[in-house]
Amino acid sequence: MKKMCKHIGGLTTHKGITFVGLKNKLHIYNDCTFSMKPYNNITKHKTTNIPFIRGFFKLFNAVKMASSTLIGKISIFFICLSILFFTIDLFKGENINQAQTGLTSIIINVLINVLIIVAMIIYSRIISAKHGLEHKLIWLYNKGYNINLESVRNAPKAIPRCGGTFLGIILFFSIIWNFTGLSALWLWLIIPSIGFELFLLADKDKWYSKIIFFPGWCVQQITTSNGLSDYIVQRHIDAFKIFINCEENHSQKCS
Repeated sequence: MKKMCKHIGGLTTHKGITFVGLKNKLHIYNDCTFSMKPYNNITKHKTTNIPFIRGFFKLFNAVKMASSTLIGKISIFFICLSILFFTIDLFKGENINQAQTGLTSIIINVLINVLIIVAMIIYSRIISAKHGLEHKLIWLYNKGYNINLESVRNAPKAIPRCGGTFLGIILFFSIIWNFTGLSALWLWLIIPSIGFELFLLADKDKWYSKIIFFPGWCVQQITTSNGLSDYIVQRHIDAFKIFINCEENHSQKCS
């Protein structure tokens, strides 16, 4: 299989694995049945792929995917709650550039970040085998390798292009914000813009890429695993190949 653009994304939940491309979305259920339907991916346009701006569109796409899951709804709730508190402070006339370096504020914010990460790790641990398979299939496709039972077994379960990598970057910026006094507004702007560019750099073959990827690699050692039967893996491979054929064949309509 020839090397393609790295546009395939995935999401693993307790219901199965979902893959999205530029035109289609595939959901493989736990019983190995699958469904596929057209998907309007906003990141396929050139205007949504401008450096330092594309991260906002990618984040929107990720939230859109996760909104159908329990952990996604919880995350969206916390995001909306944070935006609400920030807006209230803004209209109250609070100085949003005021450094928040108080020890109590730092401890509370760090604890919130840690609790969110722990909750996500626990949830991911429940679905770790499927999560690992999702990574393997995406990694093989992005590298242009043949996708078969043997190659999937030998593929890495921890890859840079995973939400775990971005999670480590978010935690880093959150800690920096607490200790330097950067306002909440700057944090919301920095994470999708600079944070996503660092996320892309983690997938490069550079020495600094390994440093950026390391926190995400640690998270994925906990949230991904092997252990699925050959039958389950093969059924996922078959469905994934149908999905890829639809993505690569512009004239083919898949539903």
